[in-house]
Amino acid sequence: MRRAWVGLAVVALLLPSSLLFWQARDAPHLGLFQDDSLYVAAAKSLAGGHGYRITSLPEQPYQTKYPPLFPALLSVIWRLDSSFPANLPWVMLLQWLIWLFYLAAVALVIRTMPELQRPTKLAVVAFVAVAPAFVFLSLNIMAEALLAALVLLTFWLLGLDCRPSPSRAFLAGLCAAAAYLTKTAALPLLAAAPLALLWRRRFRAAALFSIAPLIAAVAWAAWTSAHRLRTEDVNLLYYTDYIGFYLKTVSPGELPLMFSVNLSALVENTGRLIVFSPPAGSAVKILHIVVGVFVLLSTVALLVELRTPALALFAGLYTAQNLVWNYSPNERFLFPLLFLLVAGFFHGMWKLLTRLVPTRLATAVWIGSVAALAGWSLAHTWSDVSDQLPRQRRYQQRLVCTARWVEVNIAQDENWLAYRDVDLYLWSGRRGMRLVRLPQPYYRLDSTGAEGVLRNMPDYARRAEFSYLLWDPDDFSGDLFLGDARRLEEILGELKGVVLEHEACGARIYRFTP
Repeated sequence: MRRAWVGLAVVALLLPSSLLFWQARDAPHLGLFQDDSLYVAAAKSLAGGHGYRITSLPEQPYQTKYPPLFPALLSVIWRLDSSFPANLPWVMLLQWLIWLFYLAAVALVIRTMPELQRPTKLAVVAFVAVAPAFVFLSLNIMAEALLAALVLLTFWLLGLDCRPSPSRAFLAGLCAAAAYLTKTAALPLLAAAPLALLWRRRFRAAALFSIAPLIAAVAWAAWTSAHRLRTEDVNLLYYTDYIGFYLKTVSPGELPLMFSVNLSALVENTGRLIVFSPPAGSAVKILHIVVGVFVLLSTVALLVELRTPALALFAGLYTAQNLVWNYSPNERFLFPLLFLLVAGFFHGMWKLLTRLVPTRLATAVWIGSVAALAGWSLAHTWSDVSDQLPRQRRYQQRLVCTARWVEVNIAQDENWLAYRDVDLYLWSGRRGMRLVRLPQPYYRLDSTGAEGVLRNMPDYARRAEFSYLLWDPDDFSGDLFLGDARRLEEILGELKGVVLEHEACGARIYRFTP
């Protein structure tokens, strides 16, 4: 009987996200991040025997920015069914299976935390299964959920006390190597786990763990060094080289500003993870900051209680990595730590309540709070994602309609500047580029600097031999400075050497002139 109730509970938790995956089975949101389309295009290149390349770019350089594991998984879909976009439902099925893999990894790790009461463990798993950050990011064709699952599986195999058997240490190393070959953001894991094992004086386990990650790191570094496109073009660096782009766009003098802005974003987005709300003014921002501070302090306290050196060291190194990176840490960049933040919050809330009020009242308040937060999160997950899918479907339909016109009327060898450059390639075979939005203006709150990416288009197009511009009213939607469609129209009207060629399906095609 108990197993039946557990089964029903699992189905109930999975049902909302599964329905959303079903609604999105045709992937109308493909291209929302650009990274997702790049993964799909790389999978197509691998399956087609063209190597691991960015075939959407005119130069078709090797893909030396993203490690190959996730595109390799996607390429299996292409090998079985190469008819794009008819194969997208299979891609979404794979993404759903990765989501289930991630939830299973969360449950495994949470189960091994003796300091957490059973209700807290259940609350964490339930919240992860329905909260917007987890479901939305896992719904997109991105590597974040796979990375987080592999990181968690590594810690489960090591054990929170970091005293694994030799075989489990070696298997944990394989998972860590897979995590690194999914996203290089997993680099702190490759350092944290061996250091924790050495601290526990598990020298043999540390050596066995390190074999696979060392091979993976050396092999990927050697391959990228041999195949990386040599360029000073900041736009091409963005597509091909994390470190090169970072060094090109960040000066030592800007690091203090980046750190302070990133720290503020870390606190606010941590609070937003628990009490989700779209940006809605100063009052909501203050709420997110207050909750975020409590979550971070509670998570540190939980790590101290757990006495888990590998997880604690990874959390510290991974957070530090995000604080000095040239993009503010949002839920996407923090994904491997999100489950831990949720656990820290629920555990911290329980301990605080039991200190303030009698246990029975504390239990009632805690259960009510957890239920309210889970319900609030589920409501936003369902409403926000459900609302986004039709908008993304209309956006994609405009692109597909325009791509068909381009196929008939524009020569194959003409290159494009387009916000949805990879999607244009997937639907029409035309190659192009999205001009990168440099991070510095966003840290300095410099709207004029942010607009430079648009004002520089004609000059860049002439230098780099791009012939056409694809313009859609939803391009840059949600951008802090470029999200105002009317302002974009004003800038477009001021550009010299940009001539309207055709308007189709609600999008416009411009031609660059000498």
